[in-house]
Amino acid sequence: MSINCQVLSFHNKLYIINQTFFVSSKFSTQKLVGNIENFRYSGCTTDSGGGGTGYSLHQKMKEENLCCPDESYLVGFCTLHTLQLTLANALEKTVGTGGLGKRNAVQLLHSIYDLQECMEFGLWKKEWNKAKDEVSVDGEANNFKFQKIPAPIITRWWTIGNAAQFLVHFATICRQVAENVRNWTGSGSSLTKATKIASGVISLMNEERIMSDVKLIADFYSIFLAPHFSWMQKGDKKIGGTPGFLGRHMLSRYFLMNSCLDKLRDGGWKRVEEMVSFRNGLNDPGMDKFIEDPADGSRMTQRRFQERKADVFFQAAFDSLEKHYSRYSEELLFLSLYDERYVTKAVTSMLTREETGNPNGDAVFHSKAHNADINLREFNAFLQSKVNVGKQLENPHIIKCQDIFPHLLGEFSKL
Repeated sequence: MSINCQVLSFHNKLYIINQTFFVSSKFSTQKLVGNIENFRYSGCTTDSGGGGTGYSLHQKMKEENLCCPDESYLVGFCTLHTLQLTLANALEKTVGTGGLGKRNAVQLLHSIYDLQECMEFGLWKKEWNKAKDEVSVDGEANNFKFQKIPAPIITRWWTIGNAAQFLVHFATICRQVAENVRNWTGSGSSLTKATKIASGVISLMNEERIMSDVKLIADFYSIFLAPHFSWMQKGDKKIGGTPGFLGRHMLSRYFLMNSCLDKLRDGGWKRVEEMVSFRNGLNDPGMDKFIEDPADGSRMTQRRFQERKADVFFQAAFDSLEKHYSRYSEELLFLSLYDERYVTKAVTSMLTREETGNPNGDAVFHSKAHNADINLREFNAFLQSKVNVGKQLENPHIIKCQDIFPHLLGEFSKL
């Protein structure tokens, strides 16, 4: 009799470890369960699906005869890691990453954080309050209460979005702090370092495109990354509420994320209310200046350049989402049969080819799991575009559930 269990996640740099790792895993497994001939892993979860910890982990474990048959073996990626890739891939394609000598939005965020960190003994707070008094008008000081910019860590992409949101909100005071620090006089390595960083901050903030990119990142963080990231950190109350165990709701979450990014593509961001910071920034002084597109040498205004950049940004984010979450409409579709009843109804109807329609026509139902409205007509169209019914009916996990399909459909006939 085989013993099934879920293998623990391994570090996302697993690819640098040689075959010895898997041999040692086999040895450790044997120490735990005794007779390894009766033990098989039924699945594995990994950090991101990038690098060397995606399907390659399964392949290596299979070579050690540690896995059940391929058709039953499940591979899962950390949804938080894959969600962050929507921002990472979009940024790398349009803005670039930070680093010494770089002149872009990511480096600006790093520079402001570096300025904050090099000011010891409460100097950041002192300079913040000084700048607040200098720039606030008509009671605006209440909006500038002492703040610290969150650390923008390149391997934790949501922190980049968080830092961008901070800078958009406090741009005026951050600039004033930098200007005040740049004007410090005296000597000493710490002072020289601070004034040098402050000069860099001002130089970067003076570039309209860089500040426009910061607003693009901040709006994307607010409208997409932050709410979905926050949801994925929660737990399923029906099975104990342990953070992260949300597999049965991932298909419907994929639908919500897909719908959000789809509305932003192809210029859709121009009509989405939450993109107001980036959109308004396109009217800032200097955006009418003509520049040369480094991609093809064509000349255009900075405004037009940023509009094109936004289109590429959101398409890259959408493509990343499709790459990493389509598994929930493919090999992991069966999990949705345990979702909320309207989702289960839609999936079951499609798999059985029952033309029962939605229980309430084109109704919208409020999902308690997501605290969001789901349009059933749009959800059905999403399923039709994503799911290969013939292939699903050959999935061993779907086959095991077929006996309860009539029950699931019957339950919905009473709604």
